[in-house]
Amino acid sequence: MGASRPVTITVAAIVGILLLAGTALAQGAYDVAEIIRLVEANSGMPDRVRVNQSITLRAFLFTWRVRSTLEHVGGEITATTYGNPPDFMPASFPVELVTLDQRLSMFELELLPERTSEGYLVLGGPRIGFDGSGAQEATLMVDPNDWRVKQATLKYPWGTIAVDQEYGPFLGYTLLRRQRGVIRPYGAVVEVEYSDYALL
Repeated sequence: MGASRPVTITVAAIVGILLLAGTALAQGAYDVAEIIRLVEANSGMPDRVRVNQSITLRAFLFTWRVRSTLEHVGGEITATTYGNPPDFMPASFPVELVTLDQRLSMFELELLPERTSEGYLVLGGPRIGFDGSGAQEATLMVDPNDWRVKQATLKYPWGTIAVDQEYGPFLGYTLLRRQRGVIRPYGAVVEVEYSDYALL
């Protein structure tokens, strides 16, 4: 038998192996059901909380302002809304905006292969049992660092809205502070502010 030859493994090879293993682990660590569970556990208004929501829509020479007081009691969020919304905006829109990251299980989502430049996971899919009201399809960008939806595109029968979401500290929780986006095909810019969170 010939003498065995020593195997030389360079530092670069070790680093490469570790990077490949880390990438594979990161991609396969969570399935869609686990991502949805983590997002819904880390997001949304706590029970018995009130917040003021201010929606501003601008398109061409028109501006619409809609104010709502949202209350979360017993698992249900209700809205008392003031103002003159545009005709295409459904009455459910204020609640749908604030509960965007709590309705993931309503969609047949798949984890898409691409990631955003920020490293967000991308989920997409149609509404389960769509009945003609609300969003019929969703694409959601989830930050794996805090399991919150940071960007979303929702397709409605009347158009599509793409929004960015910002969060802040309120009442000891991390809750929605601001949403900004565009509504197509109307070319409307939408800005949503959340303020005066309070316990009921």
